[in-house]
Amino acid sequence: YERAVGSRRLEIPDAPVAVDTVFDLASLTKPLATTIAILMLVRDRRLDLDERVARYLPHFGVFGKSGVTIRHLLNHSSGLAAHRPYYREASGLGRLNFLASREARAWVYEQVQRERLEAPLGTRVAYSDLGFLVLGQLVENASAMSLDQFCHRRIFGPARLEAPGFIALTMV
Repeated sequence: YERAVGSRRLEIPDAPVAVDTVFDLASLTKPLATTIAILMLVRDRRLDLDERVARYLPHFGVFGKSGVTIRHLLNHSSGLAAHRPYYREASGLGRLNFLASREARAWVYEQVQRERLEAPLGTRVAYSDLGFLVLGQLVENASAMSLDQFCHRRIFGPARLEAPGFIALTMV
């Protein structure tokens, strides 16, 4: 027996769920993709949990972030903001299809590197999308693959998970 009930969006009651509706797992990519990818690269000795992020991304160390480690990013204690609506500014840059481009991803990474800490390093736990954007950039730099390519080749493919997929860039 297979049946779908409900709406895809609470705001739009006329958007019914179907058996084949695709859902955005959003923040589940943190534990199911990015964290696993980081730990695989730690296992492969391409990254070190206790190394400063600025070792791998030199421009990241500005504005008080020089002591932030990969471990701080993983456990949400880096002091980075929880969220920034980068997509709003990026969508205003006026280029067709910019939001899903490599240039947009590079632009977002640059914006995160310019961020200042909202709390002193290691003093507060605050769920941070920005920290996971940095972790995604670390995966890309250490593996020479985009985060989605790495996850498909090294995690989802070997696990024979055919359905998982995600947009290469999620602008928080």
